[in-house]
Amino acid sequence: MQGMVSKLQTIGMLIALVSAIGGGFYTWGTFNQRLDVIEKNIIKIEKKKFTINETVDLTSVYSDIKEINNKVNEDIKELSTSLLSQIDSINIKIQDSMKNIETIRADIKINGVATEYLNTKIEELKVLMSNPLLN
Repeated sequence: MQGMVSKLQTIGMLIALVSAIGGGFYTWGTFNQRLDVIEKNIIKIEKKKFTINETVDLTSVYSDIKEINNKVNEDIKELSTSLLSQIDSINIKIQDSMKNIETIRADIKINGVATEYLNTKIEELKVLMSNPLLN
């Protein structure tokens, strides 16, 4: 009985294997058939030549472009003049600031010399105060 079951199992596996291989070939055949149809359609499309015999009036578009171009040029001119005036005012402020910095540097030098003078006077007073004979 066991030998019979094993033979039936072998036959079942063989049938399943043949069915799977046949299914694979069938699927491969349908896939190739679809590819052939697509290739034929592509060849048909490539053979066709399309021409368009319509003209389009673009004069309104060109005039709109010219108007926009003119507006942009005017805006650029206005911006450039305002920027130049702002740059000039900034340059004047920078020059004034540089003058103020030079004045402050001179004041610092004067204060430095005055501090040195006061330090020497303080040292002289210390020397005079430390001498007991002068008191």
